[in-house]
Amino acid sequence: MATKEEVAKALEAHGEKDGAAMVEDMGLGRTLFMLSSCRDPSCLHHPWRQKARRKRLLVDVDEVLASFQAAMLDALERLFGKRIRPEAYEVWDAFSLLSPEETEGVIAEIRKPGWCASMQVTPGAHEALIELRTLVDVYAVTSPFKSPTWVHERDAWLVEKLGFESDQIVHTKAKHICRGDAFLDDKPENVERWRQEHPDALAMLWHIPNTRLLGYDDIRVRSWDEVIERVRKL
Repeated sequence: MATKEEVAKALEAHGEKDGAAMVEDMGLGRTLFMLSSCRDPSCLHHPWRQKARRKRLLVDVDEVLASFQAAMLDALERLFGKRIRPEAYEVWDAFSLLSPEETEGVIAEIRKPGWCASMQVTPGAHEALIELRTLVDVYAVTSPFKSPTWVHERDAWLVEKLGFESDQIVHTKAKHICRGDAFLDDKPENVERWRQEHPDALAMLWHIPNTRLLGYDDIRVRSWDEVIERVRKL
């Protein structure tokens, strides 16, 4: 929002003798509203004149854009000779299936420098983002892993692999506090919490095999085409 000083100067540019006094008398909010209603074309160039905001899509990274689960299960097989396929279990958190020893070993592997940067892009994600960006502004909202290099590697990966700008990346576990017009995540609890906080927005649960029996059919999306179709209707 513009400062009182900026608004006062804008008023004086339009002929008001004492812009500061007018802002003080009317209040900043009312003054901005009056100026935003001005039909004078010159008003369009003042800093307080707000352009129509594009719709905003918030997208999770792991499993939606990056193949985290596949890399994690590959690490489990490599370290312990144990192979688990997502189709074989019915919980979101694959770590809940591991023994304490297996969990410790896999987490240690994930925390190694370069692991985050080595993940593959999920099929179709790159092409879908290109189309989605013609419709809305896309932001990556991702929960950071406890690793000294994770955030840096994740940022670089998103920029290099998927064309994000650095200021389009948010690292937080509290995804429900991020405001947007649409939200896409593979974790049911994240989508449900975000939907509760933003009941008038579009919440979408990205389908992964191990959540197939957990419900949420009203918000589940199974392909990028379906995501694009729903976003197009915003």
